[in-house]
Amino acid sequence: MALVKMNHPTTNLGDFVKASPHFGSSKTCIVDCTGDVERTISYREFELETQRVVGALRSLGIARGDRIAFAVENSVHYLTLFLGTLRLGAIPAPINFRLSAQSICDILNDLHPRAILRGLNIGDRARQALTQIDNTEIVDIGESNGGSLSLSTLCERSQPDDYVAEMGFDDQAFQMYSSGSTGTPKPISMTHGGMLWGIEQSQRYYPVSVDSVGIIATPMYHKNAMRGTAKPFLRAGATFVIQGGFAAIPYLEAMSRYGVTGCGGVPAMYAELLRHVELIKSLDFSKLSAMSLGSAVVSTELVSRLEQMFPGVQVEDSYGLTEGGGPFGAPMDGRGTPRGSVGVVAPEMLVRLVNSAGQETDQGELWVKSPYVLKEYVNRPELNRTKLVNGWLRTGDLFRRDGDGFYYFIGRTDDMFVCGGENIYPREVEDILLQNPEIVDALVAALPHATKGHAPAALIVTRAGSSLTAQDVQDFFAERGPVYAVPRAIHFAAELPLTSIGKPDRKVATSLLAAKFGVLSSRREPEN
Repeated sequence: MALVKMNHPTTNLGDFVKASPHFGSSKTCIVDCTGDVERTISYREFELETQRVVGALRSLGIARGDRIAFAVENSVHYLTLFLGTLRLGAIPAPINFRLSAQSICDILNDLHPRAILRGLNIGDRARQALTQIDNTEIVDIGESNGGSLSLSTLCERSQPDDYVAEMGFDDQAFQMYSSGSTGTPKPISMTHGGMLWGIEQSQRYYPVSVDSVGIIATPMYHKNAMRGTAKPFLRAGATFVIQGGFAAIPYLEAMSRYGVTGCGGVPAMYAELLRHVELIKSLDFSKLSAMSLGSAVVSTELVSRLEQMFPGVQVEDSYGLTEGGGPFGAPMDGRGTPRGSVGVVAPEMLVRLVNSAGQETDQGELWVKSPYVLKEYVNRPELNRTKLVNGWLRTGDLFRRDGDGFYYFIGRTDDMFVCGGENIYPREVEDILLQNPEIVDALVAALPHATKGHAPAALIVTRAGSSLTAQDVQDFFAERGPVYAVPRAIHFAAELPLTSIGKPDRKVATSLLAAKFGVLSSRREPEN
């Protein structure tokens, strides 16, 4: 806690960049590749733009405690808006604008925002959904549209403002909403002090070098981009590139052109990179030293393929969650992390594995505790009772711990299913499937079975030109895995269904497989 007050006297998350060793300097902070013209922004320019946002928002009367909905695409504007709102003591609420119109409306009705900050390139469906809330100011990021205010106009009319509201450690900083894949998005309250503690804990034990260059292509409304790159790189005085979204070829070219030293993202991104072998071989990745994969299950086979394609690059399987941050990391004693592990418990983090009987064990649901953990699920008393226990967050994720203290992610507690009396975890089946060099990606789901209750089925993406058959896949698996876990039905697809933040969508995959195969009755079902 002492580091927070020492480095961040106002305890305001929006002010954390001032602790950077290059704050106010001419060093390159961000290379913004999201517009028609590439922009290079120094730390001095970044602070000035943030102060302009503070002045613009104050001119609208936005003040402490106001909730501000964010539906903004990737760009430097996302960051200056986010920090500027925080500096006023207002509460930004990033919205996944790729959700359905109904989900967006549900979020707005739950949030009751004082204002909505709306990007111009978020899509017509989202833009229309954001107009459904009466008596709410809409500010467009760019030229005004349909009578709304324009942020650029407001910034021109207002003077840069260095105002920063002093906040308490436990005061709410921002409000995230879960992806909504399992129902109505849940409002998550994160605190100023907790987020600053997370920044300082990361920089103290897993520091980003001032010479590092990162890259963001995942949506900035997702914690993977903000917690994994934007916050630690800004705190360290390093540089990062922002892209409007992920596309394999521009991503690879940018990594080479800007000398990216480390990158992070979801596994689906890196599986897509591996489809461009010749391009990878033609580009210079001599500066690249680390890749971090997280936000979804990471197969050991994907890690192996990346290490082969990018020799000398350390590929890390990471784990983190919106509500609880990253509780694991590399050992402080210099030991290497085994393949498939997310590391050991990070310094100053508390972790438990709890079984269904409520007992601590070496395999069970992960519980985490730290200042980073969410304050509450806003206005969700039942969820708070079931998910928060004496300061511990029940994550709903299954882990095992080996004798050396390394942790391994197994899957979600609600992913596991029983087949003929045997417990099956989809991630373990996927890991075996991905050992086949012809298989690029795989997603396993449980389908009803006539005699076994449920049985595994698989959605599989193969390499271009592959002649792999369902029988080939099943025989391959049977030689390496338990017979009861052999996928009974296999469907070959061009790509896996993904959620709006790039995670494999098991719910959609289950629906696709169920529509094709129905109730399973044998080991082998008709091929795709």
